[in-house]
Amino acid sequence: MRYSLKLSFCLIFTFTLLLTSTLLAEINTDNKINFSSPSFIKNIIHEITGDDTIAFLGFNPQVEVIDSNLINAFAYGDKTVILTSALLKKIENKDELAFVIAHEVAHLSLNHGASPLQDAYVEHFSHELEADKFAIDLLKESNFKGIKSISFLSKLQKNIGTSEPKSTITNLEVRKAHIFHMFQ
Repeated sequence: MRYSLKLSFCLIFTFTLLLTSTLLAEINTDNKINFSSPSFIKNIIHEITGDDTIAFLGFNPQVEVIDSNLINAFAYGDKTVILTSALLKKIENKDELAFVIAHEVAHLSLNHGASPLQDAYVEHFSHELEADKFAIDLLKESNFKGIKSISFLSKLQKNIGTSEPKSTITNLEVRKAHIFHMFQ
């Protein structure tokens, strides 16, 4: 009896220690969550898709973080999402990161990079709206607050430089309105 009680205590203690160390690894020295941690990102994907990502999406998205001053995320190839370090610095919570990942996974799922663009601007913008809808639908099925995507897009809008075309700002306004409409 004593042996099994000690063994149970040791197992619980070990599990708690492992869990705590994993959580602490996700927090940097400023007590902020490390959104670029591969395990943190993998957990976000798992929360979005559930236990079987491949069955849910048809593929297992790979997420890579590149060191760049550009605030950007994009889908690459047939299963890779690229996030820049500058973008991750703008993210303040799991809901924002989940939206970015879900949006890029949507581009992959919808094969937006698979065909050459004929009317590049119009098709690109329609792809952004389709990816937003797909992402919001994914987030509605999970525990994430998809509505936070609107404030995140507003944050991105504030960081657009003067060299960006005015259409970029207009597109973000249209995307925010489109997402807001999905919650009505």
